[in-house]
Amino acid sequence: WLAQAHALQIFYGYDCSESRYAKAKEAIDLALRLAPDSPEVMLGLVAYSYRMHDFSRASAQCELLAHSRPNDSNVLYQLALIQRRQNRWPEALASLRKAVQLDPGNYMAAQNLVSVLVYARRYPEAQAEQQRIISHVKDDMEERFMAAQLAFFASGSMKEGDEFFATLPTEKANSPLGVALRKTWAQFRGDFAEAIRLDRLVPYSDLGQGARWNQANSAATILASAGDLAAARARLENFPAELRKRLELEPTNAPMWERLGTMSALLGDQAEAVRCVRKAMELVPDSIDAMEGAQYRSALAFSYAWTGDKTRAIEEYTKVLQQPNGGKNVHFFRHGYYYTPLRGDPRWEAVLNDPKNNAPLF
Repeated sequence: WLAQAHALQIFYGYDCSESRYAKAKEAIDLALRLAPDSPEVMLGLVAYSYRMHDFSRASAQCELLAHSRPNDSNVLYQLALIQRRQNRWPEALASLRKAVQLDPGNYMAAQNLVSVLVYARRYPEAQAEQQRIISHVKDDMEERFMAAQLAFFASGSMKEGDEFFATLPTEKANSPLGVALRKTWAQFRGDFAEAIRLDRLVPYSDLGQGARWNQANSAATILASAGDLAAARARLENFPAELRKRLELEPTNAPMWERLGTMSALLGDQAEAVRCVRKAMELVPDSIDAMEGAQYRSALAFSYAWTGDKTRAIEEYTKVLQQPNGGKNVHFFRHGYYYTPLRGDPRWEAVLNDPKNNAPLF
């Protein structure tokens, strides 16, 4: 667990320093020396390898575990996480289906089954599994909001989301989670004024550095989408300088390169934006990690869109639509605040109106 805690810092780009790598390796090596045959340690090695982007090692180790423990839902769940990173999406879907079948109460496996079905654009199946989850956690605000999002992904309908928030008790709506969900929904609806208003309610001082960078980038994009580019750039403050200073110490931090790239795009520097995002793509290409690689391709498209190169932006986003990439489908592209510069362009509308770009991928 200590190894995994260190590896998580690296995986999410919060700390990719040499000392963090060393601490993670020291912890997993010690665990393996203490109990090399322990199933828990073996599963820990899988999780450690996964978070260090060593998917070949993680896969080999997890296959061994799955062979010896064929009815272990958690092993199959871990295997599915690896398979989707390796672009083995049909296998990941099969592993998650079996994990949930073996243990219907495996909450993480069920959530990720929904996630993979969304990546596949198999929305009716995702909605059915989401309703099964809700039947077990009826009062979970996030899970009920997810059901509304799935209706949006499936058809572009905003009715379910509007109804969800209309019936949400005031104390829940005004809770930190409620404010965050309302802000997300305002972004989905293209209601930038409401998203900006809700963003001002977020206590950024309570967030960690990585979260502050992400929130600042999101808030700046909303402001730019609302037409206030000066405020958007002011919102970024000195964050790019902070990121550059950190990257001097952590040059292999791909998520941080991506953050700096998208911030540079909002600041109007296309050359720097593209350079930074391409650095992230070099560090974690989609041939190594299908999920993170797709994220960086989206960031490259974003960089082109917000610096005026619509042709390249549309080319890259078209590629994004041809690979599993979370909820980034035609309805999200049509309404989402990240894509404001492309709205109304006939070439972009043609991409969004092409039926094959919202057909199931696997």
